[in-house]
Amino acid sequence: FLDAPSVQDGSAQLQLARYSADFLGAQFENGEEGSIHNYELIYYPTTTTAGPEGLKRPNPDSVNGVPIRDLGNDKEAYRYYFQLRNNEDRDNYRGVIGMGRLFSRGNNEMLAAAPAVLDIDQWLRSYAAVALGAVSDSYFNNTNAHNTRFYHRPSDGRMLLFPWDMDFAFITGATSSMTPNSDLTRLISDPVNRRLYWGHVLDLLDRSYNSSYMRRWVEHYEELLTGQDLTPLTSFIQQRSSFARGQVRNAVPGVSFAITTNGGDDFDAGETPVVLEGTGWVDVREIRLAGSETSLPLTWTDADSWRVAIPLGPGANAIRIEALDFAGDITAVDTVTITNTSEVVAASAGNFIVSELMYHPAGPSAGEQAAGFTDENQFEYLEFRNIGELTIDAGGVSFAAGIEFVFPPGTHLAPGERIVVASDLDAFAARHGAGGLKLTGGYGGSGTSLRNSGERLRILAADGSSLADFSYHDQAPWPASADGGGYSLVPIAPGHPSFDPADPGHWRSSLAP
Repeated sequence: FLDAPSVQDGSAQLQLARYSADFLGAQFENGEEGSIHNYELIYYPTTTTAGPEGLKRPNPDSVNGVPIRDLGNDKEAYRYYFQLRNNEDRDNYRGVIGMGRLFSRGNNEMLAAAPAVLDIDQWLRSYAAVALGAVSDSYFNNTNAHNTRFYHRPSDGRMLLFPWDMDFAFITGATSSMTPNSDLTRLISDPVNRRLYWGHVLDLLDRSYNSSYMRRWVEHYEELLTGQDLTPLTSFIQQRSSFARGQVRNAVPGVSFAITTNGGDDFDAGETPVVLEGTGWVDVREIRLAGSETSLPLTWTDADSWRVAIPLGPGANAIRIEALDFAGDITAVDTVTITNTSEVVAASAGNFIVSELMYHPAGPSAGEQAAGFTDENQFEYLEFRNIGELTIDAGGVSFAAGIEFVFPPGTHLAPGERIVVASDLDAFAARHGAGGLKLTGGYGGSGTSLRNSGERLRILAADGSSLADFSYHDQAPWPASADGGGYSLVPIAPGHPSFDPADPGHWRSSLAP
């Protein structure tokens, strides 16, 4: 929008929307419920018009600020430096206080605790964007403890870092430091964070912070700003981007994407999943198996080394791993053949099925309530069955839609064996007993549950391939007795090639509650 301080004449300023409820609600789940804090200084005058009794002059002035540190448990100590800019009636400073405590810890403690307090990936991208802009008078380059916003995200309670008030961009110089903030320096002392930060820098350079991309915007704004020459900005961006690219390679020397287990050669494995190790540069954002749209649960062990568990089928497994950059484009591929010599195979759509679904249990009885089980959702569960001829490993099977749950490593099921995933393990045992059952779960602790009205369930194998993807409903022609009557949904002939879990005609109510 255009902001004209003097409506009748003078200049106007083109601004983006602020971090309003509309912005936050559009970006995050219940985003408008989160707290935005403005990081600010205390300004005070230093001169008067006529001695101590004279009027105070607004200029020159001085400032007082604080770093992001522990100021105690009293929110009043934070109130001016971390000004609450929304939801004032809630007066929520929990996120800011937790953030201050985090950065007051020793470095090793801080790095270990940071993932629970900060969205580190988001912080590093914000740091990268502002560093490229060569912004001064900002928290981002340690010149002043202000000109940023902190957001307490309601979905997970972590803090986010938002750039703010960057009218001093292009100031610090085209070759000024790309790591000008002391908090950033501490975060990237961890090699995994370091690769992530420089990966964000490289991605921004490739996508937008380069003269080729920015020239279009410079020419566009020159059409609006008659008589102004903005070409020096293009020149600055060219110099800054060239300098930054060199800094990326200095910080994390380039390596090829490769599988390094067994020297990259084919090998035999006596168990599944098998752990593969490899290398990759900062441009590798994620990896996946060829043909899958789901990323593998990758662990970076240092700035250029990764580890991932790969589930195996029987016999020879031709593994083709794709490396994807920040834009989701495939940048490299490596292959290896692993022969599974064990009698255990990975769970897949062909051998592991949903065999029962209790999405709307009957309410708790008086005895169950007395035992502390007061919510009907505590009695939800799903049952799975191995319909294959070999023992399967369901470890790493996860839900991508519906509830939040991942089968723990080493979850083996013999042919025909079943396993129950319960919302609340104790509640399930209290109602159904647990003798002779293989039981796992506890997904109710994640705050998720199966919707009584129906929803989509998307279940992924450990390699990211689809194991099941369907929606159930509580309306006819779906069985009515499964909707709160104490009965569950049971598939009809789930192993038959024509079985379709999305077809209500392929489900029935259980024979007994």
